[in-house]
Amino acid sequence: MVDFHVEADFVGKAALLKIRDQGPKRARMGFVISGAPVQGFAHSMDVKTRNGQVLGLLSEFIYSPRFTSNIEVQELPFLNETML
Repeated sequence: MVDFHVEADFVGKAALLKIRDQGPKRARMGFVISGAPVQGFAHSMDVKTRNGQVLGLLSEFIYSPRFTSNIEVQELPFLNETML
């Protein structure tokens, strides 16, 4: 949370003002990955839309006993409904 009405300057203020004015270009998204629980992960995979468009790279994930699934968090460009 940033109060831009405060006159104090700080590192990253200009970048945050730009994001505020133009909107963010990326979002952090969580994924549930089906399949057997993973023990280790030594390679990466493309993250694709249903149409096959590559959006990002799944580089790390882990099995979650709490969710009883493999889970992953990825930073991706904002999606619109036509991309899904």
